[in-house]
Amino acid sequence: MAMEIDGWQVVRRLSMSAIAEVFLVRPRGQGPLRVLKRLLPMYAEDGGLAEIFQREAALGPHLEHPNLPRVLSSGEHDGAPYIVLEHVRGVPLARLVKQLGRPMPQSVAMALLGDVVDALAHLYALKSEDGESLVIAHRDVTPGNVLVAVDGRAVLIDFGIVAGAVSRLETASNVVKATWRYAAPEQLDGGDVSSAFDAYALGALLHLMVSGSRPFADANDPEEILHAKKTQELSCEGLDTSLQALIHSCTSVDPEKRPSMPGGIRAMMGS
Repeated sequence: MAMEIDGWQVVRRLSMSAIAEVFLVRPRGQGPLRVLKRLLPMYAEDGGLAEIFQREAALGPHLEHPNLPRVLSSGEHDGAPYIVLEHVRGVPLARLVKQLGRPMPQSVAMALLGDVVDALAHLYALKSEDGESLVIAHRDVTPGNVLVAVDGRAVLIDFGIVAGAVSRLETASNVVKATWRYAAPEQLDGGDVSSAFDAYALGALLHLMVSGSRPFADANDPEEILHAKKTQELSCEGLDTSLQALIHSCTSVDPEKRPSMPGGIRAMMGS
């Protein structure tokens, strides 16, 4: 018998993070595919986490943006809150790069990067009733969290509201190995949350797209990757000077030297 969550039939689980799991679902019987994200049941009794998750659901009407998935509904199942999102037809950026087997055209890479920056700018602008920013940093801008839709736009498929607000559960010890290559060194060291985290991730994403290879490809052990991040910026031969400067600046070892988000990075992109 297929697994169900509050009447939604689970087709398969797509991913799991430190605090949430994501499923591909459809209504009982027949209906269009949707994406359901729910707080892990083990944290259902954690009032703070549940409140943050419910806050993300409540923001659904304010998240209308072409580079973010639409929030369709929300609910609670066995004490764990969940959100139902539109299913964006497309492929993860990581898979697309792998399938291409070569660097992307620089113009395409910059267009996709611009879409992700636009999504982040929209999230940064979200405010609570008290006027406080709800997303200081997304903290998980990775090629697995960026979909390239069938119409060519990039869609950031995680809002970062839950991730950005919960630092105590997202230390370096439980960051998945694939994410290490895109996370800022100070993020992995448990440093204070800032938008410089996202600037670093954008530089690493751009490097992936225009080089066709993973950042710090010669390092495989997490400690080696972290050491590389702390001692050198990413670079890629054969690029336009401005593009090389953007990657180099975004992945600066010193977060103070990275372009501000989103204005600084847009200026360097020439947009």
